[in-house]
Amino acid sequence: LLVQKINLDPGDRIYQRVASFLKNGGLVDFYRKYSVVARETVVVLEGWIASTAELIRYLDEDAKLIEEAFPGVEYPVIGIEPLASDTHRGGRSVRLIRFKNGQQLVYKPRSLALEKAFADFLDDLREMGFGLSLCAARCLDRGTHGWMEYLTPQPCDDELAGRRFFLRAGALAC
Repeated sequence: LLVQKINLDPGDRIYQRVASFLKNGGLVDFYRKYSVVARETVVVLEGWIASTAELIRYLDEDAKLIEEAFPGVEYPVIGIEPLASDTHRGGRSVRLIRFKNGQQLVYKPRSLALEKAFADFLDDLREMGFGLSLCAARCLDRGTHGWMEYLTPQPCDDELAGRRFFLRAGALAC
């Protein structure tokens, strides 16, 4: 609806058109005409503000635990990015947290008890002498939310590495 109201033509500079539309009261007129969209915009913004404030509070409250669970993490936080995920419980979503030294963690706005149990299970298998080296991302479960090690996807260096990857993936699937 908003794009139709602005009357964008192919080749127009979208930013300039939107800026002009907003400066000339177009958004106010749009929201007057589509009041439900105005209300939903407010709901989304309120959720984003609340969930971001909550995340910042958790980063502060959990700082010592984070530094213990993830050696090498150095505050301050220098960046927070949304990751591709749905929002839940009032706009909460998975975020990538970047620290001063380049280390990254993933914040999840839910319990990580299942991930922790899975990692513990893999540790138990390793201790019992399971033939394959299987591991999970380190995590810190805080009940209402949690922090996970960010694992950067890497290509396999050679065919042997590819075979090991698929062997481990198959073991995890069984």
